[in-house]
Amino acid sequence: MNFTAATPRSPRLRLGTALNGHDNALNFVRLVLASIVVISHSFPLIGVKDPTGGRLVGLGGLAVDGFFILSGYLITASRLRLGVGAYLWRRALRILPAFWLMLLLTGFVFAPVSTLFDGGTWSPGAGLRFVVANFGLKMNEYGVAGTLAAVPYPDVWNGSAWSLFFEFGAYLLLGALFLVPGVRRHALPVCGGLLVLVVIVQPLAHGPLEVTTNMYLLALRLGAFFLTGTVLYLLRDRIPLHAGVAVGCALVFVVLYLTAFSTWFGQLPLAYVLLYAGATWRTRIGARNDLSYGIYIYAFPMQQFAYLMIGTTLGWVGHTVLALVLTVPFAAASWFWLEKPAMRLKRLVGARVPANPVAPAARRPEPEPEPEQL
Repeated sequence: MNFTAATPRSPRLRLGTALNGHDNALNFVRLVLASIVVISHSFPLIGVKDPTGGRLVGLGGLAVDGFFILSGYLITASRLRLGVGAYLWRRALRILPAFWLMLLLTGFVFAPVSTLFDGGTWSPGAGLRFVVANFGLKMNEYGVAGTLAAVPYPDVWNGSAWSLFFEFGAYLLLGALFLVPGVRRHALPVCGGLLVLVVIVQPLAHGPLEVTTNMYLLALRLGAFFLTGTVLYLLRDRIPLHAGVAVGCALVFVVLYLTAFSTWFGQLPLAYVLLYAGATWRTRIGARNDLSYGIYIYAFPMQQFAYLMIGTTLGWVGHTVLALVLTVPFAAASWFWLEKPAMRLKRLVGARVPANPVAPAARRPEPEPEPEQL
């Protein structure tokens, strides 16, 4: 498998140099994060108690935060190289085709097949309503009527896909931000200022401001992690890679997580740990073929199937293993037959390089870190 953790060859090695091109482990880091999400969902989906008092379940949210950090880093790289049309076209190609196929398979394959296990009912109209209601990325309807009524987590076919709405929203906002005159030249202070503002507002929203709308609270939380990735990309040539710093950041984040403050103030330490891992780990897993998006969007329905097949017989560990075994073929098929071919269409919209680059580093030609996604 050839997996090792490599120490940076020089104390002067910078994050931007180490993550330039395809010779990094960011795809593997995303696979790890996707697997953590699967583990965290196993407990509610089979109706058993988390033996750690909710810490394992909570890791799912941490993994989503990590996805937004990596996305912020990579998507900023894409936005700074491309005109807004090419940028949005590539983002749409990366997210939408696979998502739409997942909706179709859920509504018209997974849902009717599930009735063979639990005696539920399915109709084409119910499948169509599921697809149409969620077609715009926002999960307005989680269930397909008449199915999954007898499982511990009923009437929900995909409890992971909610984050894609916020992901694509971040793409749109970043695309619009760099259209504002002067922002491209002053990207670091602008994005850094926005990050500080969101970090300050988030605890206020939970406290004195008494914001109760979950969409706004999630937008603040995920926006902070996405902006952290953006800021670290803009600082990439100034950030040294150092094992001691990575260990220190990991310890700080663990403390924040255990004290329930990681979603408010854990952005920078988590970002450094994840990007350090992507820059220094040496593994060929996921180097060219990125299954993380497919695992993310197919794992939840496969976990529901895993329960229908074995219930709680093998506990949460066996349920997780079976779910991953069921998920990987769908993720691989999605990547090889849809996601990868779809990205070949990116050249249909010209990649005009914008004027007034952010910094000299942005002007030098760099291989595009495709595929960029959640």
